[in-house]
Amino acid sequence: MLKRRCRLSIGLALAAAALAAAGCSGPAEPPAAPPSPAPPVAGTAGDAAPAPDLVVNEKARTVSVPAVVVEQGQYLELKGAIEYVLVAKGGKRYETLFETERPAAEIHAALTRIGLGRGVPATADDPPRGQRVNLLVEVDSGGRTARRPVSDFLLDKNTGQPVPAGPWVYTGSSEAVDPDTGRPMLAASLTQSIVGLQVGDPSPLVQNPRPESRRENTYRANVQALPPVGTAVRVVFERPAASAAAGVAKVTAAESAEKAESMRLTEAILHRVSADWLKRRLRATSSRKNTGAGRSGGGRRRREGR
Repeated sequence: MLKRRCRLSIGLALAAAALAAAGCSGPAEPPAAPPSPAPPVAGTAGDAAPAPDLVVNEKARTVSVPAVVVEQGQYLELKGAIEYVLVAKGGKRYETLFETERPAAEIHAALTRIGLGRGVPATADDPPRGQRVNLLVEVDSGGRTARRPVSDFLLDKNTGQPVPAGPWVYTGSSEAVDPDTGRPMLAASLTQSIVGLQVGDPSPLVQNPRPESRRENTYRANVQALPPVGTAVRVVFERPAASAAAGVAKVTAAESAEKAESMRLTEAILHRVSADWLKRRLRATSSRKNTGAGRSGGGRRRREGR
């Protein structure tokens, strides 16, 4: 009996030692969690709808602002009239073609990077003054990006005619007072107006220099040309090349100088020809007088001799 118990104790001890050596002396630990995947890079397939970026290209002198097409005719009393091309969130989206999530202050800072300096907004008597800027709209269509002037999407509300293409004026907005701090600030940061059509509002960063901009309710959207509501577009601000303008001015000045020199030479030649002709006429007249006088004297002498 005693031997049997001893053998049982020894067996249990050996089993316990074996379990301890195998690592089974306690409850099993859960397996380690797999490593977390690296966060996706913006713009790759793993990124879920990244926010569109405002793109500044200093070499090309452009600022590309992401925007969407806004629904037209939200208020019947406006009868389709609009007063803006582009507003930021918080602006008058019911009176604009496009809306962006980028605030006015950010767009203003970007435009200064391509060399646009502040001008002077329009007044009751004077048009807006400042640097010229082209406004273009980029729309993706069938995998291709089409760029069109913003005037393609505007009509004269009274005549139904397209708005003439041409540059706009960067004034950099008027000044206002920050209601929280009492400090000066851009009025565009309060109104979130980026591109205005009517010069009665001095707060937009860019104003319309066309003469009809002084009349209220002048413009409406060209809904036939405008992409569907909600379509993502890019509004591109382009500063015209100063070198090109200077080159045109130089060519014009050179042509004017050449024309002036040509006229001066022509006048000198005509003056000389006229002077020579007059001298010849005078000599011819004098010669005829002398010849006539000689003939008259000879005749008298012959008559006297008779």
